[in-house]
Amino acid sequence: MTIDALPTAPNRNMTPDAFVAAADAFVAALGTLASQVNTDLNLILNATGLVATSATSLTIGTGGKSLTVQANKSFLTTMSVRIYSTATPSNWMTGTVTSYNATTGALVVNVTGTNGSGTIAAWTVALQASGEWVGNAATAGTSGSFTITGTGFTVNPTATAVWSKVNGFVTLHIPYASISGTSNSATFTLTGLPAEIRPASFRNMPIIMAMDNSAVTTARMAISNDGSITLSEGILSGAWTASGTKALYCTDFVYRL
Repeated sequence: MTIDALPTAPNRNMTPDAFVAAADAFVAALGTLASQVNTDLNLILNATGLVATSATSLTIGTGGKSLTVQANKSFLTTMSVRIYSTATPSNWMTGTVTSYNATTGALVVNVTGTNGSGTIAAWTVALQASGEWVGNAATAGTSGSFTITGTGFTVNPTATAVWSKVNGFVTLHIPYASISGTSNSATFTLTGLPAEIRPASFRNMPIIMAMDNSAVTTARMAISNDGSITLSEGILSGAWTASGTKALYCTDFVYRL
């Protein structure tokens, strides 16, 4: 399938309005790109024998798992794979191939990671690259939007944030300077992160641009698995001023789930 070219990426030579428009268009196109890439990747994986299905009944859990897949696949010992429910891909197990019999299709995997629960009898097995899943277009390459709310203000501002998710990494876009208002607290948090893009644990982000007491400053940001984002003022993670204008300026973030 043809992969569409991405629109012009935002750059520092643009005017603020042009930068925002370019950033919005660029992030919006990532979901389509991810879907196209994963479609092509799945074709390649199937063609090379690195995707299979199984009707073996297995209970999600760690340890050795034996299942029967198609014969003459290309699974090799120590290869990283993900075994996921064909109907509900969020139920999965990951691990390394212990053995594979290309004649009978007997596959043994040492499972070390899981998500979800239950006993399932319709599985898809796919190659996993560099610790990330590349064999399922149903969940990799998803995108969406949600209402994000800033707290710590006289009137808490809201904005529509856009996200895309590809192979365990999330790109999050919050419209430029949309989270801004009069501060009434020494704290600054963002809430509303949907469950599908919440990280497994805290993710600390690089220094970003913000405003404190009507003056441009830097901030540190930590994304929590409870759906909140905490911003700390300055490089040393200080408190915010409970007066004046408080705002988030840097608006594009990438983090691992």
